[in-house]
Amino acid sequence: KSVVDKFFGKDVRIDNLQLEKHKKTEIKELFNKKYRKRSAFAGLFWCLHVLPYFGMMTFAPVVFANLNLEDEFLFTLISNLFQLAGAVVGVLIMDKISRRSFVIYSFWILALSIGLLVLLPNASSFIIVGCFAIYVFTASASGNLQTVYPSEIFPTHIRSTGVGFATMISR
Repeated sequence: KSVVDKFFGKDVRIDNLQLEKHKKTEIKELFNKKYRKRSAFAGLFWCLHVLPYFGMMTFAPVVFANLNLEDEFLFTLISNLFQLAGAVVGVLIMDKISRRSFVIYSFWILALSIGLLVLLPNASSFIIVGCFAIYVFTASASGNLQTVYPSEIFPTHIRSTGVGFATMISR
């Protein structure tokens, strides 16, 4: 009652308020002309972001061991520190640049760092670990967008369905 009094006035009673009612959201609405691009973007952005990231992080100790690095645990720990630093930097810059720019630039950095790993399979351990560190730092920084961007591109009435669909694609 105190909240209603504060924001609507003392003459308004709670039982007089009309709640906004929406019909149940149908999943097919995500694919209509108005929302299909948003649905595709949210799902693909998330999927293309997490698929290589989890693949690389799952096999990082094995990769480091196969590179004959002296202590794969140490290099895994260092890569986790790069992830932590990336997450902090991502939170700090997320509201300073546009979401779209953040996605585009981070995907370019991710593509270049993983591309170098593909193009230079016999590179020195320093280059491989460096590319890996850049990748996990950038992926972790831009990973912060997964929690906000899909929610922001869908209007309220379809938001949970859109975010749920995007999450499903990412898995």
